[in-house]
Amino acid sequence: MIVKKPLYKVPKRLQGMMLRLIQYDIEVKYQKGEEMYIADALSRAYLPCAGQDKELLVKVDAVSHMRIREESLKQLKKATEEDETLQALKAVILKGWPETKQELSTLVTPFFSYRDELLLHDGLLFKGERVIVPERERKSIKEQLHVSHLGGDSMLRRVRECVFWPGMSAEVKQLASDCDACQSYARAQQKETLMPVEAKLPWEIVGADLFTLDNKDYLVTTDYFSGFWEIDRMKSTSSVAVIKKLKQHFSRYGAPCKLISDNGPQFASQEFHNFAVT
Repeated sequence: MIVKKPLYKVPKRLQGMMLRLIQYDIEVKYQKGEEMYIADALSRAYLPCAGQDKELLVKVDAVSHMRIREESLKQLKKATEEDETLQALKAVILKGWPETKQELSTLVTPFFSYRDELLLHDGLLFKGERVIVPERERKSIKEQLHVSHLGGDSMLRRVRECVFWPGMSAEVKQLASDCDACQSYARAQQKETLMPVEAKLPWEIVGADLFTLDNKDYLVTTDYFSGFWEIDRMKSTSSVAVIKKLKQHFSRYGAPCKLISDNGPQFASQEFHNFAVT
């Protein structure tokens, strides 16, 4: 329901009402009009209002608060009038939304999920505070947005400030991913430098790790020199069970000088420490 949305997501035409309701602790429940007997009776016999709190009467002009030049607004208005999809959307907004998406034209169905945020004002269609851009103007907006090669995230932050159309985020991300300049200047976490492990003798350095496959636990032991590996089915993954298996391998191939693991609890325990230093 609209009363549960944040104020900035409420259509401009309803923000004044929402501001007036902030002073009350109310709970809104939906009920069919034919069952609202008391409310219907009171609406026909209302009391005259002596005055209103002028501080709470807020008139919001959706167009005046937009960060779009006047020339661009004129182009958007003209394109909106000539856009078949937006004209169909305008007719639905003025008439009222049906209860199901199936009752709508295929031109309007992409807007159904956020229908309560849509409004018509001064010849433009809005989703909350953002103007809905007609199809023929979208290419121009993306070109202006892409001039500085800000990258996908930065372009999305800018475009989300004042404009909207279905699939906008995906189109902007695709635009950035296809641009070499955007990709080269895009922010990315610095990758950790690889640390290769070089063994000079067989079983000088050994790696060990536990993993689960089909709800069964296994221990894999690998020789870094040859790449030879052993896999053991583990009935228990305790430190004692891991040590027992490793002792069997070391008795056949020799004790390693270094053992590498992921420092899991089996390898970080006191039992394994005592095994490693002895």
